[in-house]
Amino acid sequence: MKAILMIAVPMAVLGGIMTLVFWAQGEPTARSTRVSPPSEKAPSVSEAPVSPERATTNTAKAPSTSAPAPSPKHLANAAETVDDWVNVTRNRVRRNREVQIGLARQALATSKPAQAIAATGEILNHQADDVEALSIRAGALVAAKRYEEAEGTYAKLVQLQPEDIRMRYNYAVVLSRLRRFGEAVRQYEHVLAKQPGHAKAAYNLAVIHQDEGRLTDAARLWKQVTEANPGLASAWFRQGTVAMQLGDHETAAAGFAQSERLEPGRPDTMTNLGTALHQLGRLAEAIEAFQRAREADPDFLPAANGIADVYVGYAEKNPNAEDHFQCGLRWCAYSLGRKPYQPELAALYRRLLKVRPQSTEALNGLAGVLAATPQDAPQHGAKRQEAVRLLEESLELKADQPKAKELLDRLKSG
Repeated sequence: MKAILMIAVPMAVLGGIMTLVFWAQGEPTARSTRVSPPSEKAPSVSEAPVSPERATTNTAKAPSTSAPAPSPKHLANAAETVDDWVNVTRNRVRRNREVQIGLARQALATSKPAQAIAATGEILNHQADDVEALSIRAGALVAAKRYEEAEGTYAKLVQLQPEDIRMRYNYAVVLSRLRRFGEAVRQYEHVLAKQPGHAKAAYNLAVIHQDEGRLTDAARLWKQVTEANPGLASAWFRQGTVAMQLGDHETAAAGFAQSERLEPGRPDTMTNLGTALHQLGRLAEAIEAFQRAREADPDFLPAANGIADVYVGYAEKNPNAEDHFQCGLRWCAYSLGRKPYQPELAALYRRLLKVRPQSTEALNGLAGVLAATPQDAPQHGAKRQEAVRLLEESLELKADQPKAKELLDRLKSG
């Protein structure tokens, strides 16, 4: 209503001035002309004031008894005054805080950050420490991915409102996006000191600790997050990952199992669960978890390699277990057929060769992995030479191997 009055009142005055101008220019007639009284209802903002029409007749002119008509100079000055008044009114509306705050909020809510930034700028040009305008502007800058500017705005907000937890958390998020992790950690820790149950701050801080190798701190925070938010699958997954890195396979298995219950069908979760169970010696459960991962995604090779790892590990402890050795070979061959170059697969073949140094299948498999080494990979030439040596050794043990002979000829000719 205040904004409407700020427009309507100057427009009514403009109408009055223009009426005076037109009346002063008019020439009174011998007959009096009745003028209707003005409407009591003020025109709305969207209506333009209508200039009164000048009454005219065909009668002869009577001697004028009115004051002399204003000069053109006076009329020009009056028009300039009206223009100045209208411009002042427009500027007042533009600077009106409530109007601009409303425009900024609406723009931000409708994914128009540029308009929100412009609207808050009208306020901040006259009141640089307006916390509400700064807050909306910071959110709009983030939405526009202008993180450097957003960081400066949040820094100012935190200085103006040091106890505002929401503002400090948003500041930490922006610092994280700018990869200024040391500063982000300090802000998250401040949030958690004031509000220990702030799950988002704990989650983000745990991610930073985990990524930077501070695993003990990360494990403590993931425990805190999962206890406060037991339905958050990603937190259980990350808790399992950190526990695996710390060698706490019980906690890892529990974390991955809970993550899989909350978000079933993820091959990476089931593969990690299989790995943790394998480390605990629960081999049948590990293979079952790997198989579920393969059912979710047959091309997820870490699951196939995980099954191979179970059998290879058993063969290492029981060298005479022929069936387990052969199962390990078969799963390695399956993975090799899907993707030849895999450093993890090369490691599995090397372990098989330690159990059975004269296994031609293991020699050929390792040669196949090394032969697929990309040209830009480290030690490309040395690995190809090793592949040649392995194939030659395999053919000495067993001459009738067409595929091994073909690969050897290709490596020597290339």
